[in-house]
Amino acid sequence: LATLAAATRAHGALLVADEIFTGFGRTGPLFAVERDGVRPDLLCCGKALGGGLPIAATIGRRELMEVWRRDGEALHTGTFLAHPLACAAAAGIAALTRGGAPLLAGRTIGALGALDFASPAAAMAFAGAARARGVLLLAGGAEHRTVQLVPPFVLTPAQLDAAFAVLAASLEEVAATHA
Repeated sequence: LATLAAATRAHGALLVADEIFTGFGRTGPLFAVERDGVRPDLLCCGKALGGGLPIAATIGRRELMEVWRRDGEALHTGTFLAHPLACAAAAGIAALTRGGAPLLAGRTIGALGALDFASPAAAMAFAGAARARGVLLLAGGAEHRTVQLVPPFVLTPAQLDAAFAVLAASLEEVAATHA
């Protein structure tokens, strides 16, 4: 990523980071680009921003954002533009930025992870075993054998520990039946 950032700078191109899925602590730091010390020209974020409500944002340098400024009607609008309830929910991000430390540091890359199973059946069995214990997971991926671990940023340490206990028990169950 640092090499890509250097190349965009050398050629006068903009670096746009899509952090809709990875932003707000899911990879450890607030944004994944921070892991490589990269500061993009534009950063797109969403999902965790509204705590489940539909809202997204594009963040950028002032001179880049100025192209959107117009008198009267916005140059570009979106379906969820400035929805009052979603904007209020987005204020919850302040709690994350005040807290600082990512919940899963040292266990995965931030809060994001994935488990690849030998077969789609094993992935489905794992997701089912976890669901029976109260943790919702989806099996998918290109070969339908990957389970994503994508917890919300509002997860408490106690909830995280409980989820890891469920994952461990579910893995043991699947290992016993899909060896």
